[in-house]
Amino acid sequence: MNYRWDILVCIVLLIMPFTLYLYLLFDTESSTLSIWGIRIEHGFRSNDFYIYFILIKVIPIVLLSLLFLNTPYWWRYCIFSPLALYFFNLIKTLDPNNFFEWQMKLVGLFLTSFFIGLMLFSEHIVLKIIGRNKISPSYLEILQSGIKKTYKSLRPQLTNIRSQQSTNKKKKYLKRLFGLRLLLDHKLSDTPFVKKPYYLNKNLEYFLVFVFLFIPVIYYLQLFLPEGETQSRFFGIPIKSYGFPDTSIFIWFICQKICILIPLCIWFIVSRTWWKYAILSPIILYTFQIWQTFQEVNIVDESENLKALPFMLIVVITLITLSTFVKYYSKTMDIYEDISDEIDGLLDEFNPEKALLVQKKSEFEKLKATISIEKGEERLKSLLKLRDELLIKINSGN
Repeated sequence: MNYRWDILVCIVLLIMPFTLYLYLLFDTESSTLSIWGIRIEHGFRSNDFYIYFILIKVIPIVLLSLLFLNTPYWWRYCIFSPLALYFFNLIKTLDPNNFFEWQMKLVGLFLTSFFIGLMLFSEHIVLKIIGRNKISPSYLEILQSGIKKTYKSLRPQLTNIRSQQSTNKKKKYLKRLFGLRLLLDHKLSDTPFVKKPYYLNKNLEYFLVFVFLFIPVIYYLQLFLPEGETQSRFFGIPIKSYGFPDTSIFIWFICQKICILIPLCIWFIVSRTWWKYAILSPIILYTFQIWQTFQEVNIVDESENLKALPFMLIVVITLITLSTFVKYYSKTMDIYEDISDEIDGLLDEFNPEKALLVQKKSEFEKLKATISIEKGEERLKSLLKLRDELLIKINSGN
């Protein structure tokens, strides 16, 4: 597990929804935007309106990109359906020149294809760094895991073994290190942090594919409504504009929120990571914005949304608590890898027995790879048997 990557994802998920309110910092009168001396004629009625339209596309792009990079299931490639849709519309929004429509489509398709290729390349990089298998503890499992106690007891044991290294023979020192690693193996296997295989029902996966492919249809539902009407029927359901200029704009606004809220809810449900609670940050905010849309208010997506802040605070406190325990797990794994590297180096020094030791070490690593699949008693018996074989071979040289 890459602890830093997980923390980065947490921070982005917590902060990203609130970046929407950056548009409030821009001029509400001017229709010309100046950035680093470059003047942009965007064609919108004001700069804040222009930035708002950019942000409602950039934020979903970032969230969907994180969803893709952190999803281990085969259907993750269907996320490209809404992702490409948002990116293509972002290109059209950024167009300051309003050149011919067919030219804009060609540019948009090219840049969208380039972006998808970039995401596939990024997936390869992320896969090498953090892998696809994520830890899958629940909130209570993490609090009850005892990983903090394991870490604090491990440090003095390792310090004591290494302080006696000069007075012990190498083989005796190796035996003590090997025993410590076996003990650590057993303790880690009983924590919720061990990577566990997790599979979704096939029918559910096919349903999720349909949902992601259907999102572009939801995105353009406003096209089924006539413009300029404050009351109309939407697929037989009577609706009103709720303060918007007409019902088509109202449906457009709602669908913009729903199209990103659906993937976020799916992500939260299927995620097996400890930081899944960070996904609640955008879910809470988008849900509050949808609820506010049905109220008789003059403005939406402004400071009134800060009423959702107390719920966000609960999410932040939860994540801070969880990250403290996961930090100890990350440190414990660093020590485990350090011990393993030192054992490997010592094994290489026993040249006469090297071939057999390497073979036993290989068997040990294979056994560790199945540590989350076997039952606890069977795993412990296998580890102890392999330990005895290796220690007998080491002692035969004394």
